[in-house]
Amino acid sequence: MRILKFCSNVEVCIFRGYHKCKREQLIMNRMSTNINKIFYLVLMLGIASVISSCKKDYVDWGKLRRAEISDRDAYISKNYPGIQPKPSGLYYIETKKGTGIAPNVGRTVTVKYKGTLLNGEEFDSGDAFEFAFGSETVIQGWNEGLSYMKKGGKATLIIPSNLAYGAYGQGDIPKYATLVFDIELINVQ
Repeated sequence: MRILKFCSNVEVCIFRGYHKCKREQLIMNRMSTNINKIFYLVLMLGIASVISSCKKDYVDWGKLRRAEISDRDAYISKNYPGIQPKPSGLYYIETKKGTGIAPNVGRTVTVKYKGTLLNGEEFDSGDAFEFAFGSETVIQGWNEGLSYMKKGGKATLIIPSNLAYGAYGQGDIPKYATLVFDIELINVQ
């Protein structure tokens, strides 16, 4: 490759038709460096604003969980003293013994129910809700609670959040809410 020098700042490469001015190259390098600095500065400001906004929305999940346990314990000792939870944490209180068949996984069950929060606020109810027993159609606490029942039976289920909606909540149900359901098992098919 042969390079011809026309002046101290310009080099021309004959074979490639390349023209390069050293002064322009220095200016472009400085601009590129400045653009990189500006880009990183804007990026860091963006990250800092995201982090600072997260601090405003910080939720102490442990505190919510401890409050749920405390509220549930107070509710149980006031309304159902001496009752013990099942190993999962579910409280099952049979109010009427059923005489029919017990539900098995895959069978269609029909229930009448009313769901409330610990403060008595009703969030849902139904007169003839059908679903496949053992499916993920309902919360885990329902499947476990219904497994202790027979057709015609009635029970109150006190379901901790880990067997319901947990840290996410659902509609009117807040995060880490213990749920109380009065359930009647109407039919098992």
